[in-house]
Amino acid sequence: MKYYLTLIISLFVLISFSQENSDTTSNASPQKYISLFHEDDPLKMFEPEEEKKEFKEKRKKKRVYYGVKTKKGFSQQSRGRNEIITVFHYTKVFLEPSIYHQKFAYVDLNDYKIHLTGHRGIQKVKEHARLLHGPYLKRLNGEIIEEGIYYFGVKHGRWMYYNSEKEHQFNKRYIRYRETVREDSIVENQIEYKDLKEKEFWDRGWPKASDITYYDREKTKIKEVIPIVNKEIHGDYYQFYENGKVKKQGSYYHNKKEGVWKEFYDGKRTHFTKLEVIYYDHRHRKEEPFEPYIKKEVDKTGHTTYEYKKGEEKKLYVEPEEEKKSK
Repeated sequence: MKYYLTLIISLFVLISFSQENSDTTSNASPQKYISLFHEDDPLKMFEPEEEKKEFKEKRKKKRVYYGVKTKKGFSQQSRGRNEIITVFHYTKVFLEPSIYHQKFAYVDLNDYKIHLTGHRGIQKVKEHARLLHGPYLKRLNGEIIEEGIYYFGVKHGRWMYYNSEKEHQFNKRYIRYRETVREDSIVENQIEYKDLKEKEFWDRGWPKASDITYYDREKTKIKEVIPIVNKEIHGDYYQFYENGKVKKQGSYYHNKKEGVWKEFYDGKRTHFTKLEVIYYDHRHRKEEPFEPYIKKEVDKTGHTTYEYKKGEEKKLYVEPEEEKKSK
C-alpha cells in the first residue's frame, strides 16, 4: 500500500513539473520570436515609428533661370533721407552679351553696384562684371518702386513701375515729407497696386510686340527691329548688317522719328558713322514745324565731308524713297 502511495505522489509531482516547464517555454518563446522579428526583419526595421517625427533635410534653393545658374545679391544706397535697396540676380561667370543689344545691365563685384554700358565698356571690366539675369526688385524706403526680370543683361517679361509712397522731398527753405496711403487688391494670386505708374512687356531686350525680321530661316541673324508699343511705333529702332553690326539706329515717338538718327559703314576693321540726322525732339524742342537736317556726313575713308555749325544754314535731309514706301 505504501508502495502505491509513493508512486502516485511521484507521478503527481512529475506531471506538475512538466506543466510548469511547458508553460514557461510556451510563454517565453513567442515573446522572444516576436522581438527578434521586429529587429531582424529588414522590412520592419526601416519603417518609421508613429511616435517619432520625420525631419526633412533643408534643400538649398537652386537659383536657375532660363537654364543658367545665378547668384543673389543686393545693394544699398542713400540719397539724403531716402534709402534705396535693390535685390537682383546675376550670372556666376562672365558671359558674352548679345551682339545685337547696345546696352547691358551688369553688377560690379568690387562694389556690388549696378551699371549700364555697351560692348566696349563691358569688355574693359569683364573680369569683375556679371550680367544681371533673373528677378530684379527695387525699394524706396521699404516700398516697391520697380520690379521685373533680366535676361543676360537686358529686360525681359513684365516690368512694373510704381509711384513712390514714402519719399522725402527737399527744398532750399524747408523739408517736406509726403506720405500717401496705398490700398492693395489681390488679382489672380498676384498683388496689384493702386498706384501703378507704368507697365512694360519685353521679349529678351525688345518690346514684346516688336516687328523683327531676320536674314536666315533659323531666326538667329537679326536684320531689322521695329519697336511697337500699344500698336504704335515707339522706342529704339535698329537695322543690322548680316555680321551683326549696326547699320542704322534711331528712336520713334508715337509713330514719328525723333532725336538723332545715325547710319554706319560696314567696315571690316573699323565701324564709323556714315550720316547723322536730327529730327524733332518733343522733350527738348517747342518749335514746330521742324524739318530734319543733316548734322554730319562722312565718306568711306572716314573723312568728314559736311558738319553743321551753329549760325550756318542747315542742310535739310530728304528721306529715301524706300523709307517713304515702307511707311
